[in-house]
Amino acid sequence: EGGYIFRMYVELDKLRPDERAAQRQLTQADLIAAAQRIMSPYSLDIKEVVWWSIYDIGHAIADRFDDAPDPNGPEPRVFIAGDACHTHSPKAGQGMNVSMQDAFNLGWKLAHVLRSRAAPQLLRSYSHERLEQAKVLIDTDHSWSRVMSAPTTEAERAGTEEPRIIRQFKENLPFTG
Repeated sequence: EGGYIFRMYVELDKLRPDERAAQRQLTQADLIAAAQRIMSPYSLDIKEVVWWSIYDIGHAIADRFDDAPDPNGPEPRVFIAGDACHTHSPKAGQGMNVSMQDAFNLGWKLAHVLRSRAAPQLLRSYSHERLEQAKVLIDTDHSWSRVMSAPTTEAERAGTEEPRIIRQFKENLPFTG
């Protein structure tokens, strides 16, 4: 992030199904202690924490990305994109990329319809196309979560096997590249 500042995501303990992170009243010290445990046998020399937050990671997808539930009804007139229709963890910049792809997909379609270069029915394709991508995004994020929370294998530590995180980045280039 420039200079000596860097961003770190620290996965804390699992919550019970009926529990939220805010209920635990965790502090900056709890976060640093968790990071130190994760980094062991190495340690972090933390001089200053500029910003921190603790939040629940939720995976969710809207049922549709427009206001036209009936395929034979009126054309859609209201659309949503990005975090308004799919939420997940902040790993790897994948959500920002997919959100921009949502906007690009909707933008060119709106431009064509508004300039009478395409029939209004083109707008119906937005929700279906982006919903499919959002589902892939959520599946990918679940996969990332498993990779990020799993301990390093002996082969990875020995350098005889490519680290899972590198393999995961390669597999997910469509989202992060």
